[in-house]
Amino acid sequence: MLVRTGSILLGEFKAHGSFVTVNLALFDFDGTLTFSDTFSPFLRAVIPKHRRLWGYPLLLPVIVGYRAGFISGTVLRRAVWFTWV
Repeated sequence: MLVRTGSILLGEFKAHGSFVTVNLALFDFDGTLTFSDTFSPFLRAVIPKHRRLWGYPLLLPVIVGYRAGFISGTVLRRAVWFTWV
């Protein structure tokens, strides 16, 4: 059974006898829950390696622009998301 509050998926609850297990995955893309980046590990976990390798040349101008300070992190994440996903 999936439990939803508004449009937020809370997790999958399964009853096993007298207790309930919960399978829940959280990714903190904007740094409000964790102190480190979770976007990159998330992409490494869900995007196949061959797609990541194919996307690097396409993203190189955006990555260079980000490193040089001309492009914001938001623009970089959108470019990565729409190239790989």
